[in-house]
Amino acid sequence: MNKEKYNADRFIGIALSQGGLQTMLKTQPYLIQNDIELFEKKIKSIYGNNKFEIGFCYRMRIGVK
Repeated sequence: MNKEKYNADRFIGIALSQGGLQTMLKTQPYLIQNDIELFEKKIKSIYGNNKFEIGFCYRMRIGVK
């Protein structure tokens, strides 16, 4: 597990960069736009301008040929 310093904007960016969500944003953004706006407002209201540390790990996919 890795730890990294985050702020609200970095956290939001990481959350919105996930593959399945990116597909929705590219193909049918109108279906989730309101939810994304609510999510961003909630995260900013919780963390404000504070920095915080998050522990995370990367999921690795293994391909076999």
